[in-house]
Amino acid sequence: MIGLDSLEKNKKGLVDKAGVNKIKKGFKGGFTLFTRKKTAYKIFVVIAYLGVITTNALANIIPIGGVTTGEVSDSYPNFFAPAGFTFGIWAVIYLLLGAYVLYQFGLFRRQLINERIFQEIAPYFIISSLANILWIFAWHNFKIAVSLFLMIAILLSLIKIQYILKRFKLYSRDKLFIRAPFSIYFGWITVATIANITTYLVSINWSGFGLSDVTWTVIILIVGLMIGSLTIFLNKDLVYGGVIIWAYFGILFKHTSPYDFGGKYVPIILTVILSIIILSMVMAYIGKKLRAFFVILILLVVVSTVFISFRTYKAMDEAVKAKESPNVTVQDRTIVFNPEDEAIANLVFYQGGLVQPQAYAVLGQMLSEQGVRVFIPRMPLNLSILNASSFDKIHGEYEDGNDWYIGGHSLGGATASIYAKNNSENIEGIFFLGAYPSDRSDLSGFEIDVLSINASLDSIIDRDKYEQTKSLLPQHTVYVEIEGGNHSNFGYYGLQKGDEKSTITRKEQHKVVSEKISEMIE
Repeated sequence: MIGLDSLEKNKKGLVDKAGVNKIKKGFKGGFTLFTRKKTAYKIFVVIAYLGVITTNALANIIPIGGVTTGEVSDSYPNFFAPAGFTFGIWAVIYLLLGAYVLYQFGLFRRQLINERIFQEIAPYFIISSLANILWIFAWHNFKIAVSLFLMIAILLSLIKIQYILKRFKLYSRDKLFIRAPFSIYFGWITVATIANITTYLVSINWSGFGLSDVTWTVIILIVGLMIGSLTIFLNKDLVYGGVIIWAYFGILFKHTSPYDFGGKYVPIILTVILSIIILSMVMAYIGKKLRAFFVILILLVVVSTVFISFRTYKAMDEAVKAKESPNVTVQDRTIVFNPEDEAIANLVFYQGGLVQPQAYAVLGQMLSEQGVRVFIPRMPLNLSILNASSFDKIHGEYEDGNDWYIGGHSLGGATASIYAKNNSENIEGIFFLGAYPSDRSDLSGFEIDVLSINASLDSIIDRDKYEQTKSLLPQHTVYVEIEGGNHSNFGYYGLQKGDEKSTITRKEQHKVVSEKISEMIE
């Protein structure tokens, strides 16, 4: 032991055995006490970790309160919640936290690290775990206010852990087994806290000071972007940034998926895309690798395109067959249905969100048989809102002196209203199929013909919004409701998720639509 040799001999060179034994006994006792304390907090960390894993598993197996975590979330619908697949990150979080728990006992280690780091992290890890467990019970019992308080407790615990980590020198393995688990956890809880706040506001029916849900979602997204960017910059934590981007991609996919929002809320989609780009740039700057930014951006674009393509509703065989008819041509990414005789009018049709344009080929063929030349342009990513002005190009190339009409299904109808608002001089009329005008498109004072066709079993359209936006249409608007029809039957692409099954055939619904549009044109 340090210094014992000098204590074992006095000035006369004699050994003071009693004194030495007393000192040795004191060192031994103190070391034993220290070892027990060090082992104790590690055991508590293990218990806390196992408690979190068990509770979260039982939450969905039993489930606690008779509902799953996702079902509670679905009870408070909002525009900020990401797609379900993004929650798979919890498996990564718990796996890495498990690795951290083992790492504190020396497993996987090569370099020596100051053991005090584990001792300082322990109380905050335990607090976050207890809050996590209690959050599950609060959430599953619809105690949203309590769950928000507990979520903030988790967030503050992780912020403190981040502060602790900055004070210690970490080697490569330490960064993998200590920093990475808490960076991912911290990143996801940052987003989860914002989502929990949003859910709480929905639960109390907050009015939002008169601002729309879309506007507030855009504001929340920007706030999340600012918090994420600042944290990445201050902590120089690329792992944290990757988690924020992952969450924002989940929001993007949910808003562009035909199974969820179907591209209806364009301001949200554009804000998310811009946020992802900015977050990627911040990460590239911190990592001092501009090339990495472009690689990340390209990968994100490719993954998004593939994912959206995979989620797009495909045209049914009847529609594919109609598109392949002799009178159909495809020019400049536009499907053209030419009437047998001279055309009496021209009509531009905008597809529904994330639905293939050829899914509307049957309707295009039926209208062409009535003497109408029909154009169905192919939209970027099958989202008509991304090219609302495609009418202009078609009108410029095919102008023949006949009247022009525009309209569409679902998102396509809203997109058509945006174009008509600023270009009414080019069109004679507009029609909506299972759709309503955009909030920005007040057509109430316009003299053009307007036709709105709805279906009684349409479960996709927002009924409240449909009624509210009637004030944006002229008083002479013709309203038609197809009894027994649904949202999906306006095209040939199968049954859309969330839509009710119709009691009439697609052909019967298409016949009504074709007749009413023909009447408007005549």
